[in-house]
Amino acid sequence: MKHHGPRKIDWHAELRAAFAAPPARRRAAFLAGLPAWRPHTGVGWLLWVQLRYLRWRVWLAAAGAAGFCLWLASAPGRQDDAWALAAVLPLVTLVLVCELARAARFGMAELEAACRYSLRQAVMARTLLLGAAMLPVLAAALAALHRMTALDLAQAAVYLLTPWLLSAGGSLWVLNRFRGAEGGYACAAVCCGVSAGRFLLTFFDEAAAAAEFLPLWQGALAAAILLTGWQARRWYRQTLCPQ
Repeated sequence: MKHHGPRKIDWHAELRAAFAAPPARRRAAFLAGLPAWRPHTGVGWLLWVQLRYLRWRVWLAAAGAAGFCLWLASAPGRQDDAWALAAVLPLVTLVLVCELARAARFGMAELEAACRYSLRQAVMARTLLLGAAMLPVLAAALAALHRMTALDLAQAAVYLLTPWLLSAGGSLWVLNRFRGAEGGYACAAVCCGVSAGRFLLTFFDEAAAAAEFLPLWQGALAAAILLTGWQARRWYRQTLCPQ
């Protein structure tokens, strides 16, 4: 008489059978009864969604800074304060950079990656909108400095863009190393430090703006451009392609 041992159970097959979905019945009739729905797509809708994502403080800061620059240019007897315009730009940069990195600071990057639009599309649209918010501020500051001083537009751009790009590059350098709330505090320290340093430099602007120092300013601007571009590339790679 043969001895039969315990029956060997195929647990994989049993689990598949236990959790298998029942076959669909009348699928075509069910789908035909659903209302027609087309998701909103396209660049316009993506920009609109990201525009609603940005907080009101971004637009308030940009409008306030642009208004301050225009008021300073039109106010009589304020020519001595023209160089203080460059100290305002890093403060606006602080608001924009913190808004750009808000999802990462709150630990919500994974949620954004699972949304309808890809994370790359959302970040690029957000960057475009924040850049558009900064353009009126730069234009107003450049026009005000050109009107209040004897500098041409090229020289005024050098003196304005150098502290702005230094604050932007420094903030991105910080964000590449700190991903939590401490990153926002470090960005505030960088931007406020650049702004305070540029404001203290206003006491020596007559000497600093001399023609013989213009190559130094141009070199500083080139270094700030390289720093900002390098750190921006690193930040986008870390955000869009996390390890």
